[in-house]
This record gives sequence, structure tokens and C-alpha cells, in this order.
Amino acid sequence: MLMNMRQTRRDDARSGCDARPATFPLMLAGEGESVCLRAITGAPSFTRRLMDLGLRAGGRARVVQHNAAGVVLALDGMRLALGPAAAQHVQVSLCGACEQNSPEAA
Repeated sequence: MLMNMRQTRRDDARSGCDARPATFPLMLAGEGESVCLRAITGAPSFTRRLMDLGLRAGGRARVVQHNAAGVVLALDGMRLALGPAAAQHVQVSLCGACEQNSPEAA
């Protein structure tokens, strides 16, 4: 089922803005997508650790690699690998054309 969701997202991305919610877990982002980091959820020590690694709300990152083992992000000139459990706690939104055309961007 997850593979079907990814394929649907790719098809939607080709046709314009996709049907994902405005904010979604990083684990659902596809390879090559630029994302805006919106929030980190979880225990305070966990959120502090991710912030120490460079993840901050309002930052931007690009998904370099995405598979069942986790997500690799390009972030501020470095690459950061997150396992699936950690990536599930990072809330993101798409950066780019969809955001520029949204009413919130005005």
C-alpha cells in the first residue's frame, strides 16, 4: 500500500500540487522533494537532539534518499540520515510551486 501511495504522489506531482495535507510526516516525502520543516514532535530530549543536528522549524531541506531504512536529507551543506521512527516525528510541508500558489503564501 505504501508503494501505491508513493506512486500516486509522483503522478500528482507531475500534474501540479498533490493531495497531501499541508503538513505531513517527513517519512511520506519522496526523493528529490524540497521540504520546509514545520515541527518536531516527541520527547523534549528527542526534539533537542534533532535540533542539535540542525533540524529547526522554518528550515528547508531536500530529500536525497528515501527507503524503508529511513530518509537522507541535504540540509545546510550537510547530509543527515534519519531512521523511519525519527522521520515520523518531523512534520514538513512542500516548498516550491504548491506553496507559491497557495492563499497562505500571499
